[in-house]
Amino acid sequence: MEKFIVIKTSLFDEQVEKLNGVNKGRVARILDHLAESGNVVGKPLSFPFFREKKFNGSRLYYLIYLEWNALLVITIGNKKEQPETIAYIKENLPQYKTYIRQRLTELRIIWF
Repeated sequence: MEKFIVIKTSLFDEQVEKLNGVNKGRVARILDHLAESGNVVGKPLSFPFFREKKFNGSRLYYLIYLEWNALLVITIGNKKEQPETIAYIKENLPQYKTYIRQRLTELRIIWF
């Protein structure tokens, strides 16, 4: 199976920078695992293409775009923030699709 292209939001990058070294390494391994098999990793949330991957009490939220073989890693949150985070992501699904499409086009991975 072909690897997934992993695109990260700037919010996600900012959150990773705040993590300690151990958790940064854990997130890097999770991203590698997502690139290998992101459509079966993690727990589906509301839709089969919206998932979370737990690590050390935190959750990494991402969207799967099978039509482009790509993933958009959105944010990291905790259990307490989970309902608000899920609701926010669901409300903004069209914007996330536009964002990843734009990024993939900029990277010359897809053309429209």
